[in-house]
Amino acid sequence: LAGRWEEAVGAPLSARCRPAELADGVLVVVVDDPAYIPELRFSGASIVEGANRVLGAPVVARVEVRRRR
Repeated sequence: LAGRWEEAVGAPLSARCRPAELADGVLVVVVDDPAYIPELRFSGASIVEGANRVLGAPVVARVEVRRRR
């Protein structure tokens, strides 16, 4: 998924975050700038859709957005 992240979520979102972990249907994405967290949470459904499209299966059920530490 990381290698096709821009294809999955589009250029604007891929510039703001990156996938960090995928386990039990939860995709964790991290951001450097916490100002983008609300936008990414709002875009959760489209991130799920794009990730599943790229992965070719309904692997992602939801997205968690976290600030990179």
